[in-house]
Amino acid sequence: MRMLAQDPKTEHTRQIDGVKHQSDGESGEWVLVLPDPDRPLFNVYAEARDDDRASMLVHEYADKLERMRAP
Repeated sequence: MRMLAQDPKTEHTRQIDGVKHQSDGESGEWVLVLPDPDRPLFNVYAEARDDDRASMLVHEYADKLERMRAP
């Protein structure tokens, strides 16, 4: 979570129960990564201009989390 929170890709990052990255500008896009309280995994949620873009953001962050995972 710490590595994801320090990701410089977005300037608007919030940390409450997880990490939320918001895009700059009028698009209103955001991605929220929350640790699951009962299982050793993360839940990734996104909002974007359409379903395809939101799905792309979810997959992008899921891939990012997979690369950060310790071997």
